[in-house]
Amino acid sequence: YKLAPDVPQVNGSEREQRRAILVSAQADPLNPNSINAARDRWNRHSLLALNAARFCTAQRMAQPLRYGTLTRHQLRSDFLQNTREVLIYRPRLPQPARWTLLLFDGKTYQHEYRLANVMDALIASHRLPPINVVFIDSLDHPRRAKELPPNPHFADFMAHELLPWLRRQGLSLSRQKTVVAGSSYGGLAASWVALRYPRQFGNVLSLSGSYWWAPQREEAGWLTRQYQQSPRYPVRFWLQAGKFETSGPDGGIYANTLEFERVLKEKGYTVSFHPSSSGHDYAAWCEALVSGMRDLAGLALKGKPATPDPAQQQIFNRAQR
Repeated sequence: YKLAPDVPQVNGSEREQRRAILVSAQADPLNPNSINAARDRWNRHSLLALNAARFCTAQRMAQPLRYGTLTRHQLRSDFLQNTREVLIYRPRLPQPARWTLLLFDGKTYQHEYRLANVMDALIASHRLPPINVVFIDSLDHPRRAKELPPNPHFADFMAHELLPWLRRQGLSLSRQKTVVAGSSYGGLAASWVALRYPRQFGNVLSLSGSYWWAPQREEAGWLTRQYQQSPRYPVRFWLQAGKFETSGPDGGIYANTLEFERVLKEKGYTVSFHPSSSGHDYAAWCEALVSGMRDLAGLALKGKPATPDPAQQQIFNRAQR
């Protein structure tokens, strides 16, 4: 969350008034807990977590990589006619990691939320299995809005350019242990890519997926209907949405995700839905990424808990006195 003090009065549209709030929004000066690594208060988000046990803690984000490596690459796509940054996190192991997570909006997840650092610490403490994490940059807002909503060329890029390139980098990939993941448009894209290429992508981890999306002159929920009208493929789904995501077409992202889950179950897919008391934000998505990977890998069944965030625990302890 952020606070917006002294919001300028704007005699304009609702959109212009919202912009006035956003330019004033800043981190809470009395809350030492934040969710991202931004240095200034305008770009930092304050965090209130009612559950003190979190995976994505400030301590893990700040911890340098100790058990794995993070390499930076540039990948050219002929399908998309552009070049993007791809970061690859690999645990240091005698044998290659068997699981691979392909994550959209990768630059944001690593540069602002240090997800590789979090994963590194969790793998070392056996709260996650060894996982390669591939951070796929979305370039900019216009190209993100063009590529991530169902786009045949983007699915082709994932299957015919990214996967072969990753194998050339030394990653061992199998359909059963490859997870394609993303938030918002990224969750929608993950589901679309798996529908187009189910023999390459066997697991979808969708965070607040934009299942309301539809092409122009089509009704909302286009991708849900595509799944309804297609054969069942060997793909598993782990879906998350925030309980406060209730605005928008057909009840908002929360309701859209429930409908997507219903259709998947009717088709016979292996699917689970994990609501969180949150909105459309990275604080929930970072936690859900870890929880989803634990579930998909079967590690959560072995009872490995999260670690209480010391800063949050201190707040709770003071409140209980």
